[in-house]
Amino acid sequence: MKLALILEAKLDRPWLEKQLGRGNPTVEKIIDTDPSDGAFYKWLTQLYKTHGTDDFLKPQLKQDLEEWINSFQAIKNAGLSSDLNNKDLDYFLETLEKTREYKATQASRKRLSGVHYLGKEYHGAKVLLDDGTFKLFKVEGTSPEAVNALAKLGIGTAWCTRIGADKEMGSSYLAKSPQYVLYKNRKPLYQFDDYSFKDVDNENCTISIDAIRALASNGKFVDDVINSPYNKKLGELCKIIKSFSDLDDMSPLEMSELASDYTGRWLEAEPHIIKHPVAAALYAKYNIKGSWPEAEASIMSDSKAAEIYAKMLPRLRECVSTFTVGGLDRQVKIIWKEYRRDRDNVKVVSYEFVDGLPPVQLDLEEVEFEAIQNSTHYSRWDQVS
Repeated sequence: MKLALILEAKLDRPWLEKQLGRGNPTVEKIIDTDPSDGAFYKWLTQLYKTHGTDDFLKPQLKQDLEEWINSFQAIKNAGLSSDLNNKDLDYFLETLEKTREYKATQASRKRLSGVHYLGKEYHGAKVLLDDGTFKLFKVEGTSPEAVNALAKLGIGTAWCTRIGADKEMGSSYLAKSPQYVLYKNRKPLYQFDDYSFKDVDNENCTISIDAIRALASNGKFVDDVINSPYNKKLGELCKIIKSFSDLDDMSPLEMSELASDYTGRWLEAEPHIIKHPVAAALYAKYNIKGSWPEAEASIMSDSKAAEIYAKMLPRLRECVSTFTVGGLDRQVKIIWKEYRRDRDNVKVVSYEFVDGLPPVQLDLEEVEFEAIQNSTHYSRWDQVS
């Protein structure tokens, strides 16, 4: 609702005097408190009658009402009601506070959406890296500026240091260790310190290879993390990547070993990794976590690589078995997935009756047991596929 619409509904002095009595000093106080010259007369009169006193009619309330008028769109956008009819003073103050929080969050998001979102607003945070894609912030110390910077950098995440979370958590984390926040394409990606590594859902995670490459480009950052208890591995990986001027200097096995410590695909390295069958099989297992059709010709050229690859991939198998149901022997087709690992690594996909009689419900444990009994044991696998 805009101010013009508010003013259309305003009341006047005669209405107030009719409600409160001519000569009542509260009439003047309400007129003085309402910044809109009448739009809030009805609500202020309701409060006066409810409280039985006009002690609440203070200069601060007039300022709050002015803020309320200027915040109508924000109140609506925040999903709050701007209708004060029959609402008490607590509702007004709580709604105004929620609106302030909403506006502060929106303002922070707006700052974060720009290329230069750090700027002067982020006192307490240092930019260690900015390559156009990744931006790394370091926040240290427990000053209000540092806590505030860490909170702003967490907007849009589930981190317990973000804006809207417990402010004490930010101070607690910063008291233990400097906090690093990594952005990608102007959006938060990871928050980490000497003890933990979190994704935007606040889950423990490992860092992607492309992020490692970006971090490795900053020698100061590598020096900062190399000796920390938790991030020693990260520091070492950064140092390894930094030491290679070109991917051709790193062997495919070194690449796959490096990639296996972290999640996701390392697209720049794949043309190199694919040249080595074992490296390709390990990369498919740990990074792709599934089949890698482009690399299968290379993988199948080496027996060890083919074995690694085959163990990782399930294959569908089926059998027809006899189950006794209600005294009758029934023919049932079972389909399952099995891996080339051990006899018990079997997952039933489905079963169906193939004897033409009406189907019935079977005990799934019995079906799974039958599938296991008919599965291909590791020692009896003669071929890869």
